[in-house]
Amino acid sequence: MQQDRGQEGDSGMPAAKRAKTETETETEAETTAAKKMTPPVPARPSPVMLADAASESNLAAFATSMQTIRASLVAQGEARDRARVPCRELRSLVESGLRKAHEGKIDSPSSTMDQDEGESASSKHKVLVKDLLEVCSPSVRNQGHVSMCLSAYVAFECFCHFVNTGVLLQRRTFPELTSTEYLMGTLRFADELETYAIGRGMSRDIVSVSVCSQMVKAMNAAFIQFNLRNGPLRRRYDSLKYRVRKMEDILYELSLICSDAEVASIREHEQLTSETLLDMEEFGTMVKEIDEHTEEREKVITTSRGPQKDSKKAIYALHRENWGEARKLLTACEETFNTFVATTKIPRDELHAGSFGNALEEYAEARIFEEWRVHKGSLLTLDAMREQVDIQERDYLGGIVDFTGEIGRYGVVRATARDEDTVKQVLATMLIIKDYAIDFQEIADPKMVKKLEAVFNNERKMRNTLYELTLLKHSKRKTLDLDSTRNMEPSTSAED
Repeated sequence: MQQDRGQEGDSGMPAAKRAKTETETETEAETTAAKKMTPPVPARPSPVMLADAASESNLAAFATSMQTIRASLVAQGEARDRARVPCRELRSLVESGLRKAHEGKIDSPSSTMDQDEGESASSKHKVLVKDLLEVCSPSVRNQGHVSMCLSAYVAFECFCHFVNTGVLLQRRTFPELTSTEYLMGTLRFADELETYAIGRGMSRDIVSVSVCSQMVKAMNAAFIQFNLRNGPLRRRYDSLKYRVRKMEDILYELSLICSDAEVASIREHEQLTSETLLDMEEFGTMVKEIDEHTEEREKVITTSRGPQKDSKKAIYALHRENWGEARKLLTACEETFNTFVATTKIPRDELHAGSFGNALEEYAEARIFEEWRVHKGSLLTLDAMREQVDIQERDYLGGIVDFTGEIGRYGVVRATARDEDTVKQVLATMLIIKDYAIDFQEIADPKMVKKLEAVFNNERKMRNTLYELTLLKHSKRKTLDLDSTRNMEPSTSAED
């Protein structure tokens, strides 16, 4: 017992319990000390500097080009916003009118009265169309949502006119629209005829279905005259052939349940000609107009192939440092562009919207890459490029975006040669462009926003390349496998 008391000590506490208490006290003290410790401050990021920095004057001129592009993107965005309200109102009114027409609630556009202002729906349509076209620039007018809105407007007017007269509303009724917009609307009208025919079929109205069938056949006969090439109108026309087949199927199915007298009553409709149901002379005029425009577009496509191919060859030559060959190819591109712009009849905005704009974008990429390679990191400005060709802001911006991909490929080649300075120069150039791309994302259209994503992807890849090159530089390896560097031992080379 005395021995046990001796182990308890002066405190009267058993030795084991006292040791546990001391351990807990030490742990609490360590925890308290840890809480009082100041967390370490991480190092500031190291800036990526150009190996051969472009001059301040060049960067300032490039910034001016980016400001010009930003102003252009803002103007385009404002134009889209101005068109959005009347476009939304017109389409809502038209779609509502079509729904009511199929339900038999209206017989014609003029029978739908606005309760507040007492004006007809047709008049309100025309006012909205006028407002829409006044605020639409050519580039905005050719965009999908505006084109669909105008085609729905034409379809509504044609459908209501057909229900009352049995014939197609003429092109001259829409003087404010182009022939293409009118034709797109008539094809949408054919879709509405199918919906109408199905509704009449449920009522066993074989006569009305027969009239609809003859109308789509007449339209098909008129559209066959067009020499349509790849484009929205040709793709839309493909649906007309299915409407013809659908009408024939509905007629056949109704003939199985209708009386012989009802079936016989529709045979006289088979004698209706296209000239009776629509204005074939007017369609002939539109055929000539569309064919002339198609020929001009074919010239654009044919002309654009050469410069686009030569621009790609020039980029390839620049990667091989064949400066003379690249300059020769780019000079040929400039001559082709300038000669064609001076002779074509196609408006400038429309010209740059298709293959010609794509060729200019490819040229811009090659020309910017040439400037960057030959003048050691210099960025070609928009004004400097316009001294050689007529290029729009959008084409130049597309070339800048694609240019980051080319210097990215060049950076990988230089990384293979352990040229860290050039890799840093590539990354720094990408970072300059990335700053503007971040700003443009907020104001550009969806198509351009998607294209700008390439800048961020290219910059991320080049940053990883520089990281790998840095690790390799401080290792004893000749090649680097990132999976094996996670547990890599610190280097003991003299450089460390």
